[in-house]
Amino acid sequence: MRITANQKQEIADATLVKLDALASRRQVWQREFYDKSNKVLYALLSECLGMYYEIKGSSAEKVVLENIKLTLDSRGVKVTASTPVLTLIVKYVFNAERRRASAYSRALRVAAKGAISVGNFAEWVTKIGGIEEVTRT
Repeated sequence: MRITANQKQEIADATLVKLDALASRRQVWQREFYDKSNKVLYALLSECLGMYYEIKGSSAEKVVLENIKLTLDSRGVKVTASTPVLTLIVKYVFNAERRRASAYSRALRVAAKGAISVGNFAEWVTKIGGIEEVTRT
């Protein structure tokens, strides 16, 4: 059975109505959940950055890092002797798998290299366009 041009247009119009409804729901999700979730994530990451600033170069750095590694090992989280400090902190706090830990750690390393303050971290990430955009810099 062939469908007419009018029927095809009706199908297209109905499809667009459904897609518009989905787009509206996505806007609500983004505003109510995603954006708020990112704000909380950025706050946590900024505190991780603060811990890095506290640990790095301190007189207890070696002992602190050894204890972090021991704790991660006891959790079954893989680390090596060469795992960067920020990655250790991220793995400790987020108990994240390798890819996520790497992305968060990379963003924090970029921030540390740029001497971004803990208080400005969230705004800085948002201004750049998010964690993924920071990791590309």
